[in-house]
Amino acid sequence: MQEEIIRSFGKRLKARIEEIMAEFSQRMDFSGLEKAINEEIVEFSAQLQQALLCFVLSDKMFLSALKTYAGKLGMHLKEFRAVTVTLSNGQRVQVMSPYFV
Repeated sequence: MQEEIIRSFGKRLKARIEEIMAEFSQRMDFSGLEKAINEEIVEFSAQLQQALLCFVLSDKMFLSALKTYAGKLGMHLKEFRAVTVTLSNGQRVQVMSPYFV
């Protein structure tokens, strides 16, 4: 999954950079160029972090450790629920998280 995100980001970024450079050559607005590039990088970062978080939360070893810990607290895994996580860059991503009761 991470490879697909990286591959699609590369393709999208190449096309987007051409658009950004065309706008820059018309307006000579470096601030706009910088902002547009940063927006693309933030979006890529959010997609990659979402994929990695989904991978960790569904990993059998991690889930086993969570179940063991929850068992010590008298809890058990009920289901997976969709939760929205706000990343440090302000982006929000949705992941399926284990839910214990």
